[in-house]
Amino acid sequence: MEVICINATFSPEWEVYFNKWGIIKPIVDKIYTIRSIVPNTVGEKGLLLVEIVNDLTPRISPLTGMGGKAEQNWAVSRFTTLLGQPLTKEVISELIKQTV
Repeated sequence: MEVICINATFSPEWEVYFNKWGIIKPIVDKIYTIRSIVPNTVGEKGLLLVEIVNDLTPRISPLTGMGGKAEQNWAVSRFTTLLGQPLTKEVISELIKQTV
């Protein structure tokens, strides 16, 4: 499924993290293809994109305490459908079913 990035603004702390590890970030108004849907460090769903593949980096999460390494994923809320509609839980659930 293709999606459009609508929010590529990150906190200064995240920018430092991304720069430290050389993480490529999504760009506003660019179309991306969902590669995978994964759990993110705050317990929500995150997207991995075909057009952006980053190396595994240390997970950081003061909320969940997740350890290890993972590829940086992107919050679902940063994207919409090509028609500008939010990626609802129903849309995400359907995508997860299709990938199983």
